[in-house]
Amino acid sequence: RATLVSPEKWAATAAARHDATMQERRMKRSGDRDEAVQYLLGAVADAQGGRGIALVDGRGRLLAGSGAPRQMWAAARVAQGRAGLCGEGFVSRKIVSAEGSYTLASIGMPQGKAGMGGAADGVTRILRAL
Repeated sequence: RATLVSPEKWAATAAARHDATMQERRMKRSGDRDEAVQYLLGAVADAQGGRGIALVDGRGRLLAGSGAPRQMWAAARVAQGRAGLCGEGFVSRKIVSAEGSYTLASIGMPQGKAGMGGAADGVTRILRAL
């Protein structure tokens, strides 16, 4: 024997959830390239415990950075190619776009998607999109 179910009962949607993390992510988006890169680097640095990360252009100028100030500036010096700073704990990635080449450097971040790999992919997407 079949039981009839009212459509109102099974098709009713649950109340909308307001996830603070999701809402924060949506607020941290920007149509401005520089601001978008800064938001991305800030999120990566926060996720990695405040470690320093810096984006430097081909002429050695710091374009964006985040994390602990000393670590961020040390990462910027690594990205600028200053002698004596490259070594254990420093990671850098080259990023090439239509506008030029950039170096993304950090201190103590993992290479994978959760760290430098994901950050480099994100910066590349931002540079292409805007």
